[in-house]
Amino acid sequence: MVRPDEAERRESIHRALERLGRATVADLAREFGVSTVTIRKDLDALERRGLLTRIHGGATRTTLKDEGSFPFRLMDAAEHKRDIARRAARLVHSGDTIALDSSSTCHYLARELLELRDLTVITYSLATASLLLDGSSATVFLLGGQLRRSSRATTLIHVDGVNDRIDMGFFGAHGASYEEGLAEISMEEADSKRALTPRCNRLYALVDSSKFGATSYHVWLPAQRVTGLITDGEAPAAQVERWRDLGVYVDTGSWPSSPRSND
Repeated sequence: MVRPDEAERRESIHRALERLGRATVADLAREFGVSTVTIRKDLDALERRGLLTRIHGGATRTTLKDEGSFPFRLMDAAEHKRDIARRAARLVHSGDTIALDSSSTCHYLARELLELRDLTVITYSLATASLLLDGSSATVFLLGGQLRRSSRATTLIHVDGVNDRIDMGFFGAHGASYEEGLAEISMEEADSKRALTPRCNRLYALVDSSKFGATSYHVWLPAQRVTGLITDGEAPAAQVERWRDLGVYVDTGSWPSSPRSND
């Protein structure tokens, strides 16, 4: 069996802690076939990046205070997110100006847009900006602020210097509630979205089914302001209908109606 290299091993350790909550040095050493000294170095390196908390004899996942590491979020519910991104991409056409947040689902959406011409993309995600810069002809605006290591995104301070009106904004969310709206765990992420959404003519939430009813702390967009919600077929039917009752276009993969304007 080929052992993973250092980077792969550390990412696997992080994923295991996100899933299990805690692990001991001895258990991790046995799982990865390396010494306890090596595992301790791995845990120390991951703690410096803010991805776990060291405890006596092992480590625990960090207390939920942000949206989680970007690599882990990319792998979580990946098939649902790719499908949501493919359906969201049908709304975007060459020549459009769009905004993308730092969510993993919007990163998958960016992958679907690489072939479009004359596209302008405004984002505060370092990963998404780099993807578009290297793989497309899009004009890319990376909005500035302090870099957040875990999310690979900036804390958005202002949006001066970008288009006054953005055709469409696409946003992920940690929680989606028809009563309160879209919410985040991270105050910084919520503030970044609040700064960008007023510039967007239409606002689309890209949320997989696990986000309905998820506990979040910082509401950044009321449900009534959402133009469309794109999710997967496992979304709770009762909640989907409540969103539709608000006049929100909801696409679960089989809904035929058209998005409404949010002008």
